[in-house]
Amino acid sequence: MRDDSRSRVFVVGSVNIDVRLGVEAMARPGETVLCSDLGRSVGGKGANQAVAVASLGAPTAFIGAVGDDDAGRDARAHLVRSHVDTGGLQTVGRRTGLAVIQVLPSGENAILVAPGANGAIDRDFLAGQLAGLTSRDLVITQLEIEVERVDEALHAARDHGALTFLNAAPARKLDRALLELVDVLVVNELEGAELSGLPETDAGSEAGLRALRSLGPQAVIQTLGAQGASYLDAAGSFGRVPAISTTVVDTTGAGDAFVGAAAIEYRATADLAAACRFGAETAARCVAQYGPLVAQD
Repeated sequence: MRDDSRSRVFVVGSVNIDVRLGVEAMARPGETVLCSDLGRSVGGKGANQAVAVASLGAPTAFIGAVGDDDAGRDARAHLVRSHVDTGGLQTVGRRTGLAVIQVLPSGENAILVAPGANGAIDRDFLAGQLAGLTSRDLVITQLEIEVERVDEALHAARDHGALTFLNAAPARKLDRALLELVDVLVVNELEGAELSGLPETDAGSEAGLRALRSLGPQAVIQTLGAQGASYLDAAGSFGRVPAISTTVVDTTGAGDAFVGAAAIEYRATADLAAACRFGAETAARCVAQYGPLVAQD
């Protein structure tokens, strides 16, 4: 990653308390499953991406919401310890978001999320936090907050000439008007299929990425787990980047680590292939540990 000290990163998104449960198999309807492990940490796609960016040395500000509860105070303290600016972390009259994560021995997971405060980011507060954006800055957002706030964040970034990354997760349909505000769209197989309407078997293919790019974003990255990632850049060039071989312990937060790393590398180099390679390297470090990537003091 090249140094670009003039650039600031604003992550607009979710912050949750994650409860991780180690399981031998995912729970089925009506079934009680005894867990082999229990862990609690701060997560949420937005917070994970902000911490990943900060851990790589980029000046990072997080914009989101927590409740006036112990979970919210824990979340704020975690971001501060991770060298993330929390001036944009609003306290609202809802409980802090909660995610329950089932983790298989293979490291694969399934996640249930109760958004709580993440669904209550104030529009005017968000606008104020983004009022000082410049063309040197980067805005990263996701879909665990209200889509109206995502749209407003992308509009603010476009108005100020800032670079925009949208991690379209969790999967949902999006209007073309919103996607046209996106410089780089990042999806996995499920999210790409939901957006494009193509089968998951097309994930990572040139045709699949061209279908996604035709929806409005300037460029597209599709993450493919153990198969690495594919990309289609703003000039229309298609490419693939392999995953980094490592021992997988827990895939929680790996996609967020990829997004954060890829975004700051692209901000510095304007090279989507290099961004994907750096994202893959960072995601490999993440899956080799329990929980999402954290900043090191």
